[in-house]
Parts: sequence; structure tokens; C-alpha cells
Amino acid sequence: MRPKKGTPTSRREATASRQDAAASRQKTVSPGVQTTNLGLALQHLGRLTEAETALQRAVDLDPSSFDFMYALADHYVKRGELRKALPLAERIVSANPENTLGRDLKKHIEEALRSGIRN
Repeated sequence: MRPKKGTPTSRREATASRQDAAASRQKTVSPGVQTTNLGLALQHLGRLTEAETALQRAVDLDPSSFDFMYALADHYVKRGELRKALPLAERIVSANPENTLGRDLKKHIEEALRSGIRN
């Protein structure tokens, strides 16, 4: 019985095929995604200034990205920098009015600012 056309015929070919597929997936990660992931990792490690720089760089790379803006706004909220977070939340809502996450974030920030929880 012959293998289907394009099907690896040996273990070595199958391994090479998997490695090629993995390499191809790695190439598709955008610089913005890489930078956002770096920022989130730095945030997790407590390196907050470096995290902010990386997250801002991701937004600069793709200013319309919901994910990048949300990550930076969330970073500011976690640090209590609500006045920095609010313009990002407004941009998120403006660009993605149907997205409830953006609206909820903006509402949360506005309520916290009104109640004087943090600046």
C-alpha cells in the first residue's frame, strides 16, 4: 500500500515536517505580540517600569490593536494610574464599540476616579 501523496514516508520525514510546521508558526507571531508578551512577563516579574515600556512599544507598533491597548490600560489600572488608563480605555471603546471588555474597563476606571480610589 502506497502512502498518500504528501504524506511522510519515514519517521525522519515526519519529524522534519513537524519541525517545519513549528518554525512556520513561530514566524507568524508579530513584533507587537512578542513585545506585549514580554511586557506581561516583565509585569509578572515585578519589573514594572520595563513592563510599561514594552507594553507602550506594542501599542506604538499597532495603535489600533485592542489587545495591545487593553494590556497597557490594564497595566496602568493595576498600578493605580487610572488617569493614564482612561485615554486608552476611551480609544478601545471608540475603536471597538461592540466589545464589552473595553466598555467595562472604561466604566471601572471612571467609577474609580469618581470615588477617588486612586489617581
